[in-house]
Amino acid sequence: MAELNLTERTSFNTEWDNIRITDIIETKVGGAVLDTTDFPDSVIESGHIVIHNATTGAFRPMPLVTAQDGTKSYGSLPANFAYFGFVIATVLTKQPAVGILTRGRVNPAAFKYKIDSIASAVKTALPHITFVTD
Repeated sequence: MAELNLTERTSFNTEWDNIRITDIIETKVGGAVLDTTDFPDSVIESGHIVIHNATTGAFRPMPLVTAQDGTKSYGSLPANFAYFGFVIATVLTKQPAVGILTRGRVNPAAFKYKIDSIASAVKTALPHITFVTD
């Protein structure tokens, strides 16, 4: 179960948020607290893919894998999960309450992690998201 800690404050960079999420038309009402178990980064950046397990109700950031050279990329979609949307604003992994874009426009060229390997599946699963590169 995801747990939210609202007492610890830390600063982080949000300058890319409006560049990655360029048009917000619809979001998940109330947002979600993401289950960040095993998420390797200390920050979940705007534009990160959110996945959902309809059986358990869990929302998670899309898993990452680390290559031998240390670079990270999106991993495989876990069993029983489906693509749900995109994180709207950067948050700390320790405080993973996020707004989730479900209809609107994103700029994947500005995402921290490229979606090239899964782009087709993401676009099929999220038909109300328009992908526009400036």
